[in-house]
Amino acid sequence: MDVSVWSREEDGPKDEIVGTMLKNAISSMRSGMYEESMTKFNEIIDIGTTDINLLGTIYMYYGRLCRHLKLDAKALEYFEHELNVLKLTFTFSKACDSTRRIVEQAMAMGKFSKAKRCAEDLIDYTSSKLEGESLVKQAHTILASVCLEGYERNLECNPDERKKLLIVCTEQISRIKAANKENPDAESEVEVLMLEAKCFSLDKQLKESQKCYQKCIDLSIKTDQLAKVHRIYYEMAAYADSNHLLFIINHLRSALFYVSKYGKPGEVVKYKLELADKLLIFGHSHEAYLYAMEALESIHKLGLSEKLKDSFLIVSKCLVALGRREQAAYFIILGSVLTIQRNSFNSFYKIIDEVMIAERNDATEGEDVRLKVDASTDPTSPNQFVAKFVVKIEHATSADTWRMVVTDIIEEQKRPVAVEQKENEEPVDFMDLICKMNSRMDDQRTELPASRFLAPRPLSSASKKTNKSHRILPGLRANLAKMQNMKFDTNTVNRLLKRSKKSKSSLHSTSTQGEDTRSDDVTMLSK
Repeated sequence: MDVSVWSREEDGPKDEIVGTMLKNAISSMRSGMYEESMTKFNEIIDIGTTDINLLGTIYMYYGRLCRHLKLDAKALEYFEHELNVLKLTFTFSKACDSTRRIVEQAMAMGKFSKAKRCAEDLIDYTSSKLEGESLVKQAHTILASVCLEGYERNLECNPDERKKLLIVCTEQISRIKAANKENPDAESEVEVLMLEAKCFSLDKQLKESQKCYQKCIDLSIKTDQLAKVHRIYYEMAAYADSNHLLFIINHLRSALFYVSKYGKPGEVVKYKLELADKLLIFGHSHEAYLYAMEALESIHKLGLSEKLKDSFLIVSKCLVALGRREQAAYFIILGSVLTIQRNSFNSFYKIIDEVMIAERNDATEGEDVRLKVDASTDPTSPNQFVAKFVVKIEHATSADTWRMVVTDIIEEQKRPVAVEQKENEEPVDFMDLICKMNSRMDDQRTELPASRFLAPRPLSSASKKTNKSHRILPGLRANLAKMQNMKFDTNTVNRLLKRSKKSKSSLHSTSTQGEDTRSDDVTMLSK
């Protein structure tokens, strides 16, 4: 699938149409409506464009959309299309950003050699043009980052080539430092210090690494680059000696403080889970539980489903450490359902096995060992089916047995809920039901006091809106006060009596109590 560039003379107006369509597609993508956005992008591609800059933008957003939809190969392909367009237009700054997207996508797919080659090509491209000299440092930074990640993740199969990666990284750092001496750049200096510190960490030079990280923190604060401070603290904790647990926890707390102010919500969740894990190891179970639950609540609000597994695992461990096994079982089952087809399923089995062994040790001899699930700690709406489940000792016999139990839970949730029917239940006769309701209303009306049926205030003579109640209750009683102060002749009294007789006959079929009341009033008036 490709977007063709047509003749500007023939199809110039199409650029405006495509531009408007592109805005709508981007808006749909940002709203999370990825399928709808994909349809709109396909329409854009069918129409085509005459603007090569617009073409690069289409490639970029289409690649990002494919990445959201987990179409990794297609995303990488369109990011490469975008880079080719940018190279044709000599847009160097955007070419660096495009290369970074290609590198990230290729590394996510495990294509280390492709990512490394793309970073090297960017260095050659920016170095060969005078306009690109200012961006050479960014190109060297990208290559150094690729080499460090490839070394850390062991993506280079050849051991000798893997050792060379640190050497290549050191060379790139030296070139960036030399460029910074000629043209000082505070942002670049912070980045190169972070790369150098990470390089020391991977080379097991921890003292040099900590010194370098501290310089990086001081420079970031001095130059007001506070958004980078949390990354520095997090890396300090990640590459520190695992025996210095308190040191790691303190740095994670600092990282969480800065990321809460200057970072993204997803990073806050990541740091909270990491801090909860270390606090649990350190023995601060309740504090770890609070951080883990905060992270879980944020995951549900932000829709970060990829982090659910880690949060369920840490919450389960915290609850087990706190002795709240019923509540732990609930999150263990949720995590097991989520990871039924993954290797991490065994992690949840180990926890449920530990829980059931503890239950068996606490049970008296001959007593059935079972654990009723408690969903009361779920920060969102609990899974009612899982909440009713009872874990038995035989369920945790082995990982395969537990997998069968979880599979049955999944299948049971998919089944439609059966509607229970009572035996010998007759169909409802709605007409009979309506008649009974009317009869009941008549009975209630008879039992009510007569004051409930007094006439309402009369409508104005200027009003044209009348209803049945207005015709039935002419409003004689409402004007008694006025009539007492007025002098009536014989004709007026006779006219009023005729009106009262009409109201008496009309009320005869509706309310006996109302009829009696009105008759008394007329008698009083006659007297």
